[in-house]
Amino acid sequence: MEQSKIINKSCYVAGIRIDSSTYDSATDQIKNLAKSEKGFFICIGNAHVVAEAGKNPDFKKIINSAELVTSDGLPLLWALKLFGAKKSRRVTGTTLTFYLCKMAEEFNIPVGFYGGKKETLELLVRELKTKFPSLNIAYSFSPPFRDLNDQEDMKIVREIKASGAKIIFVGLGCPKQEKWAANNKDRIPAVIVTIGAAFDFISGTIKRAPEWMQGLGLEWLFRFAQEPGRL
Repeated sequence: MEQSKIINKSCYVAGIRIDSSTYDSATDQIKNLAKSEKGFFICIGNAHVVAEAGKNPDFKKIINSAELVTSDGLPLLWALKLFGAKKSRRVTGTTLTFYLCKMAEEFNIPVGFYGGKKETLELLVRELKTKFPSLNIAYSFSPPFRDLNDQEDMKIVREIKASGAKIIFVGLGCPKQEKWAANNKDRIPAVIVTIGAAFDFISGTIKRAPEWMQGLGLEWLFRFAQEPGRL
């Protein structure tokens, strides 16, 4: 494992850059990026991301190219604090989605959702519209559970651009979602946020670990109990 080190308000864990952030700072940064006509990639960093990057140097480059890599997993947050980022907080995909949707509703920023099963996506959209009635969900699509060809991928890119969505939440699972975000950020003028299992948690199709287990870094154990075959 490569030695961790602090660089400004970031540290490198096994060669992966983890940025010091809070829900408020991440939300503010994404709000400012969404005003641009450029595309950006925001990665929710956790142990799975680090493990995949450790096996694949190209994937490591993808993660380090992100505009922001949050510390979802507690071990990554501990690393940040150990190397000086004392004000950093855990920033999970699920809770950040709520923060961003509240902000998007307030500032009338169109959002979109790409990924998940059709039923999961429908439940997710319904839940968010209940919590944020004025939220402009300009785009939502559940892609086939297979690799898309170039024509299919470009069609999706065109539809996202035409929707006007400025924040795109992607839930394809790691590492597929991060690769998709990196491949398309220069083609879509929006902030692409890879939130993975947040699609399931927000929709209610998978129960999230109790807060006490999250606080002890045991969320992985709770998920393993629910999905032993997958995890």
